[in-house]
Amino acid sequence: MPSIESNAVPSAGSEPGTAVERTEVETYLELRQDLAECLRDNGLPDTKDPDDLGVFTVQIGAPGADKALTACRELGLESREVPKVIQEQIEARRLSKITPQEKQFEIDLADCMHENGIAEWPDPPASGDRPTPNWEQPDTTSSAPNGLREVMELCNRKLGNGPAN
Repeated sequence: MPSIESNAVPSAGSEPGTAVERTEVETYLELRQDLAECLRDNGLPDTKDPDDLGVFTVQIGAPGADKALTACRELGLESREVPKVIQEQIEARRLSKITPQEKQFEIDLADCMHENGIAEWPDPPASGDRPTPNWEQPDTTSSAPNGLREVMELCNRKLGNGPAN
């Protein structure tokens, strides 16, 4: 069953920097907790409280999910921006989970793409995260290079679909 991850904020014990940020973070965290409670009250009783960054998972397609999400829309979280300090902490957490094998796979994939005629394939950043090619960027006018699908299939056969293979 697909899920979405819900982003939020660190606990009040975190050191976001300024009093303005701290207030923004605390307010956002309270709203995320309210959302979890609202979801539980409106048909998703297994919804867990947000973690230390306010992240929690909602099972899309679970019985009652649409009803609960609609009922909780009144909290107005869609229109609320995640505080920058929280975005940075969530991104740092995500990047810290990238394994050395995953980093090496992205390097090997870029090498394979280049060796097989897709020079436009970007090299991975130092973090090891998968790079986003120009043709996949939002608001781009670039188009995917000819033969991309075939070369991707070739490289996937050569390397496997990732470090788990």
